[in-house]
This record gives sequence, structure tokens and C-alpha cells, in this order.
Amino acid sequence: MALGGGYLLSYLGKRLSITVLYFGFCSLALLINSGALQSVHRYAYGIVLLSMGLGLVLSSQPRWGYAVMTLFGTFLLYMAVKFAAWA
Repeated sequence: MALGGGYLLSYLGKRLSITVLYFGFCSLALLINSGALQSVHRYAYGIVLLSMGLGLVLSSQPRWGYAVMTLFGTFLLYMAVKFAAWA
């Protein structure tokens, strides 16, 4: 997740401002250096810049966007049920 997010930010270097890129890379560096690599994916979903970057990439191809939204919606539903069951 962290490597994919870093690649996404570097790929969108021309479309995002320098402040957004700097904040995104600092957020990813903070996640990697936290030491808790087992739960990095939970915190990486909270980085709004990765969601914005993925939206920019998928804006030109709406069908992939629907597929990704379905995948993430299913994952969100799974996590909600898991949280509600205290598992």
C-alpha cells in the first residue's frame, strides 16, 4: 500500500501541486517509519491525497472507476461487519 501510494504520487507529479506532493510523501514516510507495518494499510486509507490521486487516474476511464468503487465498497462493508462483530 505504501509503495503503491508512493508510485501514484510520483506518477501524478505534474498534475498535483508541490505542496500536495510533499504532504503525501511525508504522510507515507510517517507510516513506513511508525514501525507497525501490519496495520499500515488501515492508516494509508485515511490519506486523502491517495484517494484524490486515484480519482485523477480513474477519471479518464469511468468503467475502471466503477470497478474500483465496487471493490472498495465491498471491502468497507466487510470491515464494517467485522467491526460490528468485535472480531
